[in-house]
Amino acid sequence: MTELLLFGISLAIIYAAAKRMIQANRTYQRSVKEIELLAAIPVELAKNKKNLEKKVAEQIDLIGRSKARIEQLKGEKVQLDEELKKLKARPKDNLYVMERVMQPGQTLWEVIISNDSYFRDVPNEEFRTSWAHGRKFVVSAPSERDARRRAELKFLSNQGYRILQIQKSGRF
Repeated sequence: MTELLLFGISLAIIYAAAKRMIQANRTYQRSVKEIELLAAIPVELAKNKKNLEKKVAEQIDLIGRSKARIEQLKGEKVQLDEELKKLKARPKDNLYVMERVMQPGQTLWEVIISNDSYFRDVPNEEFRTSWAHGRKFVVSAPSERDARRRAELKFLSNQGYRILQIQKSGRF
């Protein structure tokens, strides 16, 4: 009987030990999973750090290229400013309108008209030379022939006016 009692107690002790071992094994497995998760964080952080360093390097490169482009554009701006000053300083191309009312849909013609005899005695040098070299007038007409006819009616040849050139206007 004692043997049976000892056998029962030993079975109870073995059962209790097995139960503790199972609990310890579960705790161990949970701990291993937590350790794996914690160990993965530095690896992920290292990857993120490399990606951020790569992005920072790209941004630094972009900044360098942007600065170079800014310097290039500054140089172009200086050149364009000089060109603009030259264009502003050059003599203006005066364009006169021959008629007050122009019919819509008709072609615009530039007619260059000269008169070096009628304005010969005018004291204003600029006015006199503008007529001697020819003034540009805009004429609205369906054809070149009609533009010439309108110019001849307005500026009579017996008063010294001459038509030097007629061309379609590319300005308007």
